[in-house]
Amino acid sequence: MGIKGIMQARHILLLASGKQKAQALYEAVYGDITPEVPASILKLHPHAAVFAEEALSVIKEKS
Repeated sequence: MGIKGIMQARHILLLASGKQKAQALYEAVYGDITPEVPASILKLHPHAAVFAEEALSVIKEKS
């Protein structure tokens, strides 16, 4: 599924599991919107939610 199709969804859930996803999740949530981090475009969606477990604890340590 492409970015256009994803952005046309009414609601989006982004699930991140494991510490290995921490850097990508950090860049998607706190970084600039960029093609190098496709998930960063979700910041523009009015109904996007992020669910993370271990990755979230690593992000909290960084910020």
